[in-house]
Amino acid sequence: MESIPVSLKLTTESNERGQKDIITIKEEGHCYQAPNRMILRFIEHQDGGEDIQTTVTIQENRVAIRRTGPVQMHQVFVPKQWTENTYHHPYGLFYMQTKTDHIEHQFSPKTEKGRLFITYLLRLNQEEEQEKRQRLTLTYQRRQTQ
Repeated sequence: MESIPVSLKLTTESNERGQKDIITIKEEGHCYQAPNRMILRFIEHQDGGEDIQTTVTIQENRVAIRRTGPVQMHQVFVPKQWTENTYHHPYGLFYMQTKTDHIEHQFSPKTEKGRLFITYLLRLNQEEEQEKRQRLTLTYQRRQTQ
């Protein structure tokens, strides 16, 4: 499987009871294409903390995000379904439930650019009052290396 260097931008938008929050990270990583899937790997560099290794696996009607390091999780997105995972964080352990509304992935071999867009509902520790409406947008493109 060929490793293609890419530049990535990951934006997560959260809306909880009218309170909006936007987090954006920009990193460099690698893209791997295999039959019926695309894999993006990158390291989230933390200010003053230990880095987090992130792997995003994109398949038709399924996306999985795995994070390892000081934060550990394996979040799966499947349209119109609830999925569950445990989020290990330095501040504690959280039970997460995710109901995916929509997944859209576009990739152009000609421009070597891609975009992943997911909308979902996130519930922490089985508490409906802690539900958040979320949007995740991941854009990536081939990085020129020298």
